[in-house]
Amino acid sequence: MADIRAPYTYSLLQEEGISKDELLDLGFKAGYWINSETALKVAEGLDTYTNDLLINSSGFVNQRFKSKLRGNLTSYLFEYSGAFRYSASINHMRVLGVEKAGDIALPSRIMDALLLERTLHQIMARSRHMLTALDSKFAASEQTVVFSDQKAPGQFKPRAPHKPKTNDI
Repeated sequence: MADIRAPYTYSLLQEEGISKDELLDLGFKAGYWINSETALKVAEGLDTYTNDLLINSSGFVNQRFKSKLRGNLTSYLFEYSGAFRYSASINHMRVLGVEKAGDIALPSRIMDALLLERTLHQIMARSRHMLTALDSKFAASEQTVVFSDQKAPGQFKPRAPHKPKTNDI
């Protein structure tokens, strides 16, 4: 199984009296990473609430942050603006739950940060998948017609520049 980031589990175990050295011996690595099987074994003796924290339940995320995540990420990734660019008012940033970190803004709450991290990993995985498929399509276009503006394998016809329609007579 893969490693997971489990900051709340780390914290709860410390509250139970387990030292940082013992947590390292259990398998925790820098950044609260731990093997998911090990984390589940550690959590067996803890209650359901703790189990929710272990798996980083989105139920603990700031709902304003969660509801605005897609739009803010889109603004940042495509336009290099918006909340993650820290370009809105300071009060808005505070309400959203982000704080300045260099030239960007990052979540000020751990669960929001975990949600952002998970979302960014999903974006990267989907991007890699799309890039691989796109690369295959380009390679296929050398042998067969796969694009609408392709005359023959390896031959493309340029489109005419787009001219906006006018209602002038």
